[in-house]
Amino acid sequence: MGTKMGKTIKPKNNKTIFTKNHELNDVTTIGNYFWKRVIDKQGKKLGRVLNIIIINNVLVSLVVLKGFKRYYVDVAFIESMNRSTLKLNIVPVTNNIGKKVFDIDGRHIGKVIDVIKPNEKNEFTDLIVKAGIFSRKKIINKSEIKINDKNIILKTRYE
Repeated sequence: MGTKMGKTIKPKNNKTIFTKNHELNDVTTIGNYFWKRVIDKQGKKLGRVLNIIIINNVLVSLVVLKGFKRYYVDVAFIESMNRSTLKLNIVPVTNNIGKKVFDIDGRHIGKVIDVIKPNEKNEFTDLIVKAGIFSRKKIINKSEIKINDKNIILKTRYE
């Protein structure tokens, strides 16, 4: 508290203590990220923010929980944020998991159960596909994919 011409001046917010003058309008606290819904570039829900990774006082990535799996998303991929949602500027390659795979003739090959990534970037080299619980896994190279949208369609007939 200070005095101004004999009067005692109360601060506007007595719970805020700073050594410098700050604008509180554009501040985002770490707590604002927890349990926010995360969506990709196309609006598909990826999961919710479970945790935050900070290295040397710098926010590095978010841990996103989808079902029982955890995914790590670099903060560079965050396009925007509102009260309940974080929107990414990419479509993660992990979105391929669960897609149905068909060959060029329209025959169902199976469902994508995993993605093989060569590095930590948003790229994949192969998809692991399985037709059923007791069937063998098939590895399909990225070069064999013709269309990758709601379903995955291959360029060739698959035997």
